[in-house]
Amino acid sequence: ALRVDYDLFKYRDTLDDIRTLHDYELRPEGRLGGIAWYIGYRKESLIKKSQALFIWLETMIKFLEVDSDTDKIDKVLAQTSSSDAEASLDVLYKNVIESASKNKKLVRMIIGFILASSQTEPLHPRAIHALLPHLMGDFLHSVETILAHMSAIFVSDSRGITVSHTSVLDFAADKERCGESN
Repeated sequence: ALRVDYDLFKYRDTLDDIRTLHDYELRPEGRLGGIAWYIGYRKESLIKKSQALFIWLETMIKFLEVDSDTDKIDKVLAQTSSSDAEASLDVLYKNVIESASKNKKLVRMIIGFILASSQTEPLHPRAIHALLPHLMGDFLHSVETILAHMSAIFVSDSRGITVSHTSVLDFAADKERCGESN
């Protein structure tokens, strides 16, 4: 007979672990050490908005890593629901995508290619350059900049680019959640 000797939820709350991650990243050598002074006052709000989801906090950390714009924190906190975990993720994903570029058409095309290939294998950045029409002057730089700004939801390594978490696929596949009508 199967017997459970140790129940994680009985002894430890997930929010405690999220607080630990939050505090770890705010150390001077942590990923958010440079803006710890600003985030420190918003710690409990960030933890509450995470809805006990590590992916929310990790995405927020990566989002802030790109340029440490403290306005992004307040914007996400103001928009994020504190009662629905999926809605909290959706707001964060939308903010990551909106901050990538003013050229929304190019951003949508890049996301579409990555999502279409992520089901089978990573998409190499050179493939994106080959698939996209040249919509702007410094095209190569623009694609790389957009990908860098979306590094909170996409992982780029030597194999190519994939989604950071399956919830990104769920978000993008649902028109109501991502707010895209076409």
